[in-house]
Amino acid sequence: MDGKTGLLAHPGDVRGFADALIRILNNKSLASKIGTKAREWIVTKFSWNIVVPHIEQLQLIRK
Repeated sequence: MDGKTGLLAHPGDVRGFADALIRILNNKSLASKIGTKAREWIVTKFSWNIVVPHIEQLQLIRK
């Protein structure tokens, strides 16, 4: 999510990518905020207690 869990640049947009990197490097507060929100998002979407039941369900479907 652009500006919340990361910064986006269009594929092939080297300038946009560089600008996003410079923005993060020059703004420690933004970097910390984005890092915290990104980690929260990953933990709520991809932690083992979330992922394993989905894998188990897929295994049941394939049997």
